[in-house]
Amino acid sequence: MDTEGVDHLVSEMKPPLHNLRQPHDTSHTKIQTSTEIFKEGEFSSRIPEELLLRIFRDALPPSWTAYFGRTRPPFPRAVWSCDLETKLTLIQVCKRWHRIGLEFLYESVSLKSIGQLAVFSLTLENSPHVGSLVQRLEICYWVPRGYHTLHDTELAKTLQHCSRLKYLAFSPQVASNPPFEIFLPKFPPIPKNLDPWTITHFDICDDVPYHSIIPVLLHLSSTLQSLSIALPTEYGPDHVMITFPRVHSLRLSIARESIQPGAYWAFPYLQQLLLSPSPCLRTEWPFSSAATAFLGKYGRTLRTLCLGKANDNHTLKELLAHCPMLQYLTLAEHWLPPQAYCCHEKLQSLDVYSDSSYRDPSHWPTMFPSLRSSRRVDISHDLYPSLPAVQGSDTQLDYSLPARSYLEFLLAEGDDTEVNEDSDYQSDEDLDESGDTDTSNFGSDSEGDSDLTRAIEMIDPPRAGGAGDEDWEIEREEAIEIFRRLVRRE
Repeated sequence: MDTEGVDHLVSEMKPPLHNLRQPHDTSHTKIQTSTEIFKEGEFSSRIPEELLLRIFRDALPPSWTAYFGRTRPPFPRAVWSCDLETKLTLIQVCKRWHRIGLEFLYESVSLKSIGQLAVFSLTLENSPHVGSLVQRLEICYWVPRGYHTLHDTELAKTLQHCSRLKYLAFSPQVASNPPFEIFLPKFPPIPKNLDPWTITHFDICDDVPYHSIIPVLLHLSSTLQSLSIALPTEYGPDHVMITFPRVHSLRLSIARESIQPGAYWAFPYLQQLLLSPSPCLRTEWPFSSAATAFLGKYGRTLRTLCLGKANDNHTLKELLAHCPMLQYLTLAEHWLPPQAYCCHEKLQSLDVYSDSSYRDPSHWPTMFPSLRSSRRVDISHDLYPSLPAVQGSDTQLDYSLPARSYLEFLLAEGDDTEVNEDSDYQSDEDLDESGDTDTSNFGSDSEGDSDLTRAIEMIDPPRAGGAGDEDWEIEREEAIEIFRRLVRRE
């Protein structure tokens, strides 16, 4: 710890007026050192809460969220990220840190299972002020049979409580070879109180039908700054022009059946574009043909371009000819031609996905005369462009939490986690400095992946008398109880 810097900070603090020495006072005033202050536990209590919150944020590791990548959440993801563990550690220090820490604990909520949705919705009902802390919401679960009504009802309630939502991602994941039929959730209706001026980032997964999100695109088009979406395979005869005047960052997934938007979309301010082949595509499909067509309409304002790793049928020069203002380019190594000729005159920065093979980059300056920097990056860089490396997934939560705590759905499907009613962790009521008890059912941010296969096995089938009843739907209380059993399993 930099005690010299702390001493300087303490010296900058103005003491109360009644402690100031008068001119005739010749007594010596004892100056406390930083060590003495820390021993007395006074230093952190003297820091304003706004400053303490910023210190907490600086102490957190980088977020696992990728700004570019596939429209689905990046794969793989750590089961327990160090970001989440640090947040949980900070809020257990004292009541004051607990109160301050709730803001960064709830600002990013990721729902990886339908049970988490039920618990989180109950949390927001019991503690409405928690919804105002949520700025980022990711819907990443899939919907088993009998959970459709729960999804529709509880997600609508959740969105109504999140009044300051800025980032909304609807990216459900489906387990491979599930033991019974599962369904992707449908996009919820737009809440009447959802202010379009607050949501600036919207991600939608490839599998959601385009016609179901047209209303939300129209609702948010004037305020969105970034968008992640699949290029539609159909638009419909009644489709109207959608203009996105503020969108500067676009992630676009292209499938074989994708149709160019033509006059249906307008991006007058587009600065960053990531083009990626749909995950279901075969690599020999001529992805570059669709990419060239899209760049022909929207490439004139681009400053940053990231290309997928699909095989190309066009030369790089032909592709970049539609991007006269381009400055930063990321692409796979096979896009680069073996011979040296000018591909772009204004490009300044180049990132190349590299595998085990190695090509001589000596002719890159010839291809890009204005090039100032270039680097080779790992092939996984398209999933984690903001991270230097991907950590393993063996990190575990090393302490237990009381059941029915506001932290309970953080535990999701943590493999070796137990929830102990007799845990040493203080109850929510004890940690609430004001004495309020409305935090007993809080839900919170989850950075961990759900073990979908195990979760499926733990979910009860329809009750007796309804095994073959297609109309059977689970109640919220039952879904919450199933979720808690998943958390408590050994």
